[in-house]
Formats: sequence, structure tokens, C-alpha cells
Amino acid sequence: MAFCRDARHLTPLHKAIILDQIEIAKFLIRNYPQVTNALDENKRTPLHYAAALSDGGYMYKKMRSVGADSKICDRNGRKPSYYLNNPDEIDLKAMSADREVILDEIIRSRITTSYLQSNIRQWLHDGNISKLEQLVLSGCGDLLFGHTTSNSNSNIFLNHLNAYLVITKFIQILLLIKIKIKIYNYFL
Repeated sequence: MAFCRDARHLTPLHKAIILDQIEIAKFLIRNYPQVTNALDENKRTPLHYAAALSDGGYMYKKMRSVGADSKICDRNGRKPSYYLNNPDEIDLKAMSADREVILDEIIRSRITTSYLQSNIRQWLHDGNISKLEQLVLSGCGDLLFGHTTSNSNSNIFLNHLNAYLVITKFIQILLLIKIKIKIYNYFL
């Protein structure tokens, strides 16, 4: 779920940083450090937004310590470090205007179907089991239903899809409970 995106290609980590939900962001960084380099529709990583926070660079440093790439340029050609010195160029307040909607999306975020369908067909054709596993683990394994392939490895994977989904659903429920507890504790 940490890799799921909304229509603006924002991951839960992007949203946690935009909403200044530091505990949720730390949880995601600790458990899914690779999501620190995910790009949104403006080609910004969560590190770009962390640089614009008014926390003295705390989240920026935290993300850099787990491998966030400081050399990725956004659509404007700017690296995250640019926003350390120019935080007003990212309007976090405007982005967090729909706070309740975004918080809800953090909890039940999904990758957009259209974004994945062509990739899914290619992964099945190539027998790219690691990508198929990532899809299932991200909570989007149901997108594999109805697909067929001539690749024997992919067919074996599809034959066991229901078992993978049951296990993944259990893991997701545990993660959701943990995230909800963190959100609840934040507001106490």
C-alpha cells in the first residue's frame, strides 16, 4: 500500500509529508524506504515536499538517511535541496486543503487501474514474477483477475493468486490497524 498512488500520483508518503503527519511519514520511511523516490504528477519525490516543511530540515535529513535521492529534478528542473532554501515555492497549505479526504486516501490508497494495465500485460507475458508479487503486496492483486498468458511461470503465479491475496489481505489489515492507531494517537 505504501506504493499505491492517487490520481495525482501521490503516494501515502507524499500525502503524510504534505499534511505534516510526521509519525506516519516516519513509519513509511522506516518500513518502505524505497518509496522516498516515488514521483508524483509534478515529478516531485516526497523529498521535494519534505524540503519545504518548516521543521528545520528534520524530515529531509531523515529521508536522506534511508537513501532518498537528492539529485532527482522535478518538472521545473529543481532538486529537493532547492526547496530547503525556497520552501514558499511549494504551497503545502493549498495542497492540504482537503485534509480529511487526503487522510482517508492515505489509509485506503490504490494505484490507478489505467496506469497499470499495460504493465500487467507485459509482466505476465515476460513472466516477471517479482513485479507481479509487488503488485499483489501493494494491495492491487485483484487487477490480475481475468488475465491469461502463455507464459508458464505467470500461469503458475495466477493459479495461486487467491492464496497470495488472502495472505496479503491479512498483512494489509495489520498495517491499516497500525496506521489508524498512529493517526488516532496523533490527534490525542
